Formats: sequence, C-alpha cells, structure tokens
Amino acid sequence: MYFTPSEDENRSYAASCLAGIAVTQREIGSPDAAAITMGRALETARAVASDDYRSRALRAISVAQSRVGDFAGARQTLDEIVLENHRWLAQGEIAAIQARAGFGLEAVRTAEAALIQRGKLFEELAQVFSEIGDRESLKRLLQPCSHEPGSAYRLCILLAKLYPEQLTALTEAVARAQSS
Repeated sequence: MYFTPSEDENRSYAASCLAGIAVTQREIGSPDAAAITMGRALETARAVASDDYRSRALRAISVAQSRVGDFAGARQTLDEIVLENHRWLAQGEIAAIQARAGFGLEAVRTAEAALIQRGKLFEELAQVFSEIGDRESLKRLLQPCSHEPGSAYRLCILLAKLYPEQLTALTEAVARAQSS
C-alpha cells in the first residue's frame, strides 16, 4: 500500500531542498540568491506543524547554514529545533564542519551544548580532529571526555595516533586508571 506524503512531510522536504539549493547558490558565487533561498527554507520549515518534520527541516537548514559559513545563523536555527534527537544530530554535523573549517574551539562548544549523548558527540568530534591533525582541539576534549569512561578510552586511542612520542606515558596512565 502506498501512502501519500502529508502536507507537513512535503513542506519539510521542500525546506531541506531549498537549504541545499542555497548551499549550491553560495558555492557558484550567488550569495544574495543564497540568502533569499535560505530565508525561504526557514519560512517553509517554520510553517510545518509537526514537531518531527519541522525539526528534521530545521536540522537540514542549520547544517546547510554551517556549510556556507553562517555559524551564527546555524546556532539560531538550532535553537528552534524542538526535538532533542534532531538537535543532537545537527550539532554533530555542525561541529564537524566547524572543525574542518579550522574553528576547533567553536566545534567543542557546539558539542558541549548537546543535552543528550554528549560522549558520543565528543567521540565523533575527536575523530574529526584526529583526521585533520588538530592536536590542540583534540586536547580540548580531554576534560569533557573524562566524565564518560568509554569516551575517555577512545580519546586515548586518538591521542596515541597524534602523539606517538607520548605512547609510554599514555599507556601508563591508562593502566593506572584501569587498576584504580
């Protein structure tokens, strides 16, 4: 049996599509058109009655805003997302974009603002920092990851990759933590 999409579902998809188009407009050198299209995406998303579909659309828009470097707009859009799982997914994507753009501190702050599954978000961000070789930003995750043993141990693995000269000290620290 085939179900016809609801009006909210269609609006949500349209808002997400408009955000993607705005990214493309920005990439091809049409920032004014991109701003107008992003505004339309936000209007369309805000017209969605369903919390789930509105949150999905706003998640796509906030990530798109980050892709074009509008981190302030992305934060404002994040604040409109009412369902925490959608906000969390957006925060993870935005933090990764910020990290890859060279804004490590802002990426950590974005991850710290998460209300759910923070450890998982820190782990994903740590992986990005490791991939791009951002030692300083990876070190910023030491304290937040220390609150969750699984995250702390996974961070140690990434630290070992970026600080091979510290392997002995790192091994000893992990062994001490495990035995206490």
